[in-house]
Amino acid sequence: ASSAAGAVASSEQGAGARQPPEPLAEDEEPFQVLVRGGPVKEPTPLETIARSATAAAMSAQASASVAASVTSEANARRAAEAADDAAVGAEGATLDTRRVAARLKEARSREELAQNSAADAAAAATAAYRRAESYLQNLDQVAAQLVDATGFEEKLAPVYKAVQEWKMAVLHDPVKEGRKAGVQAARPYEQQLLKIETKVGEVHQRAAWLSDQARGLRSAGAELAARAVAKQAAGDLLGARGDMMRSHEMVSQAAQTEEIGSELQKKAEEQNEQVPLYVFAAQNAAQEAVHRYAPDLFARPPLGRGAFL
Repeated sequence: ASSAAGAVASSEQGAGARQPPEPLAEDEEPFQVLVRGGPVKEPTPLETIARSATAAAMSAQASASVAASVTSEANARRAAEAADDAAVGAEGATLDTRRVAARLKEARSREELAQNSAADAAAAATAAYRRAESYLQNLDQVAAQLVDATGFEEKLAPVYKAVQEWKMAVLHDPVKEGRKAGVQAARPYEQQLLKIETKVGEVHQRAAWLSDQARGLRSAGAELAARAVAKQAAGDLLGARGDMMRSHEMVSQAAQTEEIGSELQKKAEEQNEQVPLYVFAAQNAAQEAVHRYAPDLFARPPLGRGAFL
């Protein structure tokens, strides 16, 4: 404010030094001024108005300069206050930023600590699992070694055998179990017997078909021979000769076919001779299995086990 007042005073002094004299008021009387060179002319009304306007303009310019100075000072003061406020705010923001950075660092430290703890826990769990797995893999061996060392298995063997025999006697009928085992023991021989009978039947059918073919060829040859004799009697020697040759060929082919059929019959008979052996072997296997389950009720086979084989 003092600087603004000084500016106004200095501007008024400067303006007073440069301004022309103000016009006379209505109640003032003009006074004479001695001027070198002659008397001063009275100012005209127009000059008086011009002088008054110039004085007003200069006064307004001075007032404007004062106002501009005051405004600049006020703006500077507001800018300084705003700068102070911004500095205070910046300092607060800096403090907040430091606090946030400290919290973030602390949070990162906690996170790293948690990750390290989780990794340690996972490693410990993996190691524990591997130890448990190794222990379980060796558990049977360790248990067997302990049993062998104590002789517990030898002590329990008779008891276990007695329990199994009791269970077999109570829960399973020895006669039924023996018959079931006899059927299973005789099954391989019966299956082979079925194959032999099937093959023998097929060979018999083949031999019978060949025999029928041979019989047909022989009948056709005989008819052709009779036709050749008739042609010879009629004088057709060439025709008779051709029919007779074909007749001999048919008879020869019939003999060969009949021989093949006979061979097949022999093979079928040889296969058929094995049927009683397989029947006997199946009976012995069944008898031996039944005797094994119920020795008090069923006798051993006459020839013993595996006589056929």
